Amino acid sequence: MKKGFFYFLIFILMAWQRFSFAVPTLNDMETMSYSSDPCSMEGMLELVNRPTVSDSPCVVSPGRVLLESGFQYLNLRTVTNVRGEGTGYLYPQAEIRYGFRGENEAFVILPNITSQTNPDETGLGVMSLGMKHETLHFRKGVFSLEGVVTPPSGNMLFGSSKGGLMANGIVTYLWDQEWSLLGMLGAGVQSLSYKSGGSSFFTVNPDVVLTWQPLKSVALYGEVYGQSSTGPGQGAGCNADAGIQYLFTKDIELDLEGGVRVSGELGGFNRYVGVGFGILF
Repeated sequence: MKKGFFYFLIFILMAWQRFSFAVPTLNDMETMSYSSDPCSMEGMLELVNRPTVSDSPCVVSPGRVLLESGFQYLNLRTVTNVRGEGTGYLYPQAEIRYGFRGENEAFVILPNITSQTNPDETGLGVMSLGMKHETLHFRKGVFSLEGVVTPPSGNMLFGSSKGGLMANGIVTYLWDQEWSLLGMLGAGVQSLSYKSGGSSFFTVNPDVVLTWQPLKSVALYGEVYGQSSTGPGQGAGCNADAGIQYLFTKDIELDLEGGVRVSGELGGFNRYVGVGFGILF
């Protein structure tokens, strides 16, 4: 975990040195109004959950629907008794979010299709349901609570035999018009697939995201996230990722991401790249 936060610090320094004086800032854009509340900006870049592992603290406006989807190509870690590394594809990474009155949101995360080599296997992952509420607004920030329920779902290889429960606290703080820091802390119970034994385990999941938005339509981010346990009797795991978001239209977001393993067995990959989008209806 310490190594992961070291990489995250390096990203911060590189981003500041390379870009802070090379790209026009939001201060130069007369059309961009600044708000001290990240969830009052009504912008897609603040609203979408992807491509980060963390969720946004902002909920969808009442009566509107947000569809998010993506595709990942992964370099998988060596499997026991199998020589060499494998590759994998993960899609559609689909999430449907619907906003209610009272700063509430309901969402469903649809099952992913996982296709991998070495060994060659394909299967369906889990489905999850959840609710999110913007709990507290404060100067330059917002705090939200989120609950996620995962019923027993998916196939014998990539599913969850007993399901799981997760509670998340999410907070975002705006330093200024360009820089923001997000933190998410989750705790709950997860279970393995039938083929992996089907056992349940408790885990605490920290996540930190630094975002730099030099333009109204562009945001860059770096993220470090982990789990206190990646399975029954297993230790902690930590990964890091970074990416770019582009506001194609007022209601359409496009993104590109890349991630790497830092320590442990979280996610079962060495590295990955991905693309995706969000559409607000």
